[in-house]
Amino acid sequence: MGASVVAIDFNSQLLDELKTNATGHNAKIQIIQDDLVNFKKFTLQPDLILCCGDTIAHLESFDVLHQFLTDCYQSLSEGGTLYLTFRDYSNELKDQERFILVKADETRILSCFLEYQKDRVTVFDTLYEKQNHSWQQKISSYSKIRISVSYMEEILKKLNFNIVIKETGRMNTLIAAK
Repeated sequence: MGASVVAIDFNSQLLDELKTNATGHNAKIQIIQDDLVNFKKFTLQPDLILCCGDTIAHLESFDVLHQFLTDCYQSLSEGGTLYLTFRDYSNELKDQERFILVKADETRILSCFLEYQKDRVTVFDTLYEKQNHSWQQKISSYSKIRISVSYMEEILKKLNFNIVIKETGRMNTLIAAK
């Protein structure tokens, strides 16, 4: 489509996948391995900032989230757009609802378990992989901030963003214009 893209992620595997998929598409993609909160070092007045998946919930704190959104507003060109997707963790799941099957096929089963704290949720991922007719288990955990749609709307409005689209569901979408 002719756009210049700056792709920032800390995950080298995802960046390598982007490089592979971008090859041969005449894409103008600058790929940078870094923390997304450092995006201002690499961009000047973008027209669009995308932060998709549940990435913003992985930020270190609500202060870091607020600073990130402030930086987005300050960096965007006039009339620029911020496109966010995220899960709303404000409603605590109870009992067996905290066990979530993420994906399963013949060789892998990925599930997670959620443990809630006041401002955070700890996610425990359990991955079973079938290798040589035997199942191997890998467990990891990470913490997310408990973002809500109403909290995100409030911050965006305080920063003078105009919320253009709001879609709620399992994955929430907020599109805001400067």
